[in-house]
Amino acid sequence: MIRTPPSRSSLASEGVDRGQTVFVVDDDEAVRKAIAILLNSIGLRVETFASATDFLDSYRAECEGWVAWNSSRCLTSLISIFR
Repeated sequence: MIRTPPSRSSLASEGVDRGQTVFVVDDDEAVRKAIAILLNSIGLRVETFASATDFLDSYRAECEGWVAWNSSRCLTSLISIFR
């Protein structure tokens, strides 16, 4: 089943704060770009990172948002960094 992304107006009705940022962490540049294009197309702010280390190095506590990552590799990196 192919689903279309939500419209900008439906994001607001669902309580999505477009002032927040979606942080995309993936080692595949094409995937990062594709996700960024999709999320930007519905009005979301996006920052992309090639690794968990890159993401954590640029982390700013005052910047609220969501993290989307390639769970198989990046999560392992995040866990090892926090240890």
